[in-house]
Amino acid sequence: GGYDFGPLFGINATADGSGDLVTVNGQSGSFTEGMSFSYTGESSYIDHISAISPAFLIFRNSSPVYDCGVAYDAGSYKTVGTSFEFGGLSDGSPPSTKETLADSIMHFFGIYVGIEEEPVSVLNLPKVYGLSNGYPNPCGKRVVINYQIPRKGNVSLRVYDVSGRLTDVLIDGVVEPGYHSLRLDTKRYASGVYFYRLVAGDKTFTKKMIVVK
Repeated sequence: GGYDFGPLFGINATADGSGDLVTVNGQSGSFTEGMSFSYTGESSYIDHISAISPAFLIFRNSSPVYDCGVAYDAGSYKTVGTSFEFGGLSDGSPPSTKETLADSIMHFFGIYVGIEEEPVSVLNLPKVYGLSNGYPNPCGKRVVINYQIPRKGNVSLRVYDVSGRLTDVLIDGVVEPGYHSLRLDTKRYASGVYFYRLVAGDKTFTKKMIVVK
């Protein structure tokens, strides 16, 4: 008898749950691609929902198979809707962590804060600074950039276009030592060649990134 918010979220409610939500999997081509979470929320009786085009699916239960997460870009606003509790997801190996998922959702909303996917290792610290080639490269929707910092200090990681103009600031501040992985959403980038530059300690590294739409 209340207001139906479904159309505003691009969500169609299809069935009641039956206590069988166990593992939710991210969907290929979306910002949850490669993610998989076991679920230990208060209730596993999760409603089945589907996406109303042009909304798109972001999560699906593994077995039995049904949809349980939808994202929608309506142009003037964006939404993300799931029929399960975010806090009920259990962290696995990156990128299957709630921190990475929250970062990906914020990227979808156009908020870029450079949250890292992997916790700092205190047992196996790197001996030198380093920056890897991003993958995949060329990329279309996202790229993963790995870098390593042997000691705590100021770090700058910025993206420039082929003409040298600053395109993005990914990191600008103090970073703890360790092996780090950053997931960059490139859907908002135009096709072309970009360079990302890491400045840390007395070292500077530059790598090339190609965006193809």
